Amino acid sequence: MKGRTVTVGWEQGSCSAAMYISIYYREVKPENNTGIWKVVKVSRFVDHYNLELKCFKEYEVAVTGWEARTFKPWKVKTGQGKKG
Repeated sequence: MKGRTVTVGWEQGSCSAAMYISIYYREVKPENNTGIWKVVKVSRFVDHYNLELKCFKEYEVAVTGWEARTFKPWKVKTGQGKKG
């Protein structure tokens, strides 16, 4: 479905000490009410991951080394195809 796949990429050197890479994501809901963080762990030897998200929504996404305590998310909007 067009508009729901978000490819998240990173430079491998930025997380080289970690055994795994953690990809955090959550839906940003109306009225500043954000959802619960979901996490996907992938091998440190890959440099991207495709998230399958709901169409026409806004999400926060962050990539960190496996056991990082903090991260800085960025916002992503899905749904570039036709709504309906």
